[in-house]
Amino acid sequence: MFEFYGRLTRARFASASAIRIGLFAASVVGFPFLLVALSQASGCQSIGGACEVVELLGATAFKPLAFELFVFSFAGISVRRVRDIGLPGWIGLFVPFFFAADWQFLVTAGAPWTLAFSAGILDLSFPFFALLGLMGTAILCAVPSGTAAPHAEDSSGRAGSRASEPSSSPPSSIAVSSAARIPLRTLLVLALVPAAIAFKLGMSDEVSFWLALMTMSVTMFLPTLAVYFAVLLGLYLVVTRRNATSSGIVVLALLPFADWGYAQWSTARAHEQEAREIAAIPTTPVATIPATLVWQSSGGSGENAVWTIAAIQRVIEKSTLSHSLQEVERPPDPKHVRYTKPTPVASLPDEYLLFKLGRESGYANKSLIYAAAGGPFELRYVHSGQDDLVAVWYRAFNPRPSAMPLLTLLGWYRGPNTTTAGEIAASVAAFLASALPSSG
Repeated sequence: MFEFYGRLTRARFASASAIRIGLFAASVVGFPFLLVALSQASGCQSIGGACEVVELLGATAFKPLAFELFVFSFAGISVRRVRDIGLPGWIGLFVPFFFAADWQFLVTAGAPWTLAFSAGILDLSFPFFALLGLMGTAILCAVPSGTAAPHAEDSSGRAGSRASEPSSSPPSSIAVSSAARIPLRTLLVLALVPAAIAFKLGMSDEVSFWLALMTMSVTMFLPTLAVYFAVLLGLYLVVTRRNATSSGIVVLALLPFADWGYAQWSTARAHEQEAREIAAIPTTPVATIPATLVWQSSGGSGENAVWTIAAIQRVIEKSTLSHSLQEVERPPDPKHVRYTKPTPVASLPDEYLLFKLGRESGYANKSLIYAAAGGPFELRYVHSGQDDLVAVWYRAFNPRPSAMPLLTLLGWYRGPNTTTAGEIAASVAAFLASALPSSG
């Protein structure tokens, strides 16, 4: 089961991999039934909450062990199958590595929610790498041996000496299998081109391409390279072989791209839904802009953007920690000098605008992660004992995937949730400009 020496023919590998995948799938499907039997045998029903503890203990003992046996059992057969094709055996380790990369999904599949919660797994993404592992398995099942001559196999299924090959025959090529005629090295080099382009487009212009490649080669570049290589290999097999196996491989290879397209579409729909939710909030426009704006924020920046509204002459900073009030007068030249010395004030005026930023806003959802420059922004008009909502805006952190499919260990790359003080100020300025009358 865990042998790494010798070779393994295509038929033997197909049988061995099917057994392993079937047994693991059976463990996932049958595990809930095992938990039911375990709960009945323990008699936990008579104690409130005891069955959940029994299920967690059973899942903790069984699920990780089943996953580890599944992954490690693929290592030996994959190495031997790749060696039989005519390539270095270590390449076969990519198949179990891909399965291992999706350990969160494979371990918690079919298990009670308490297992994921106890392991700190709060969200499960699409199992891209498990799919890549299945694609690699299908490819190894499809590619013939490295030479046309048959292998003599021993009782364990290891391919031994070739029956009709003379001892003086040259070794099979690593770049192109003499029987399969698949230019693996050429396809790998070709896959480097779109993978490098996708990596470059996904990275910020401020980050060095080569530095990013060195630091994120394992977590981002290699998974992306595997995706593009699988597509090129599938297309090559379809063009040259034109059989059902080749068609199945190219379909599997295209599934990640279909998921990337769906991620683009679903993100755009989520942004539209968010905009509709904001538009549905009832607001009251301001006829005349008061001279004072009260800035309420627990931190952050962007206050200088207030001076883009000409009618605002002073800003009162309201601290949420000490409840102190500090007044800042409008600078003589806001474009060049954006700060004046604050002075303490005792109370708020009778009429003012109230700007709430971030978690200070009443529309902030504590369970939601917002974009770094996505607010929430809330603007209110306080006057004559009234407190009217003028405008509100926010943007949850849900960016689209990168322009080209760029796969990471956590799913499609969507960029970091970072920003600059200038970008926050620009967001505040755009919000105020849209919420207040332009006439001032």
